[in-house]
Amino acid sequence: FNQAENADTDPNTLAPLLGFKPKPKADYTLVVVDTQAPGAGQSVTLVPTYENMAKLAKGEIKGVDPAQVDKVMTPEYSAEYDKHMEEFEKDGLDIQERDDVAEYADEHFSIADNKEKFKARAAVQSEFGANQHFTGDGTTKNLLPGGGDRGAVETYTLDKNPKTLGDLESRGSAKRLPAKRL
Repeated sequence: FNQAENADTDPNTLAPLLGFKPKPKADYTLVVVDTQAPGAGQSVTLVPTYENMAKLAKGEIKGVDPAQVDKVMTPEYSAEYDKHMEEFEKDGLDIQERDDVAEYADEHFSIADNKEKFKARAAVQSEFGANQHFTGDGTTKNLLPGGGDRGAVETYTLDKNPKTLGDLESRGSAKRLPAKRL
């Protein structure tokens, strides 16, 4: 939070600092969750490195080949994935839709292993948010012009027994803050 507070609540500043591009007309809300508060749930927190995210993906994502996860959670594949995601997004496809991912893979890869690698990496992004800007070293990629290569230091929290946001708010362990464009 301390690293992002300079961005205030402006999604045009905050989102690139956290490694994603805001949609121009979308409304955003910041949610601050105290994962240590009583009743917050059963969470596991880690530094999102390639190794840690691969281990998490292999244990949590059903139907993904662990060998493919090892192949795609690398700096080398990240560079390739970044290029594919530019095209994927230009095509108006949704990473949350497995049919879109399969369609893209079928259209852009002739080698089965390359299709499976793309699908595995897309699954990691879909499940855990490790998008094409994922650096694998525990920091976000800073997308602000002139802002340097790295944004905020990251942690990733997976809640094994998630509560609803309303429940967390009623317990005092979460708060919504409206994002306001400057």
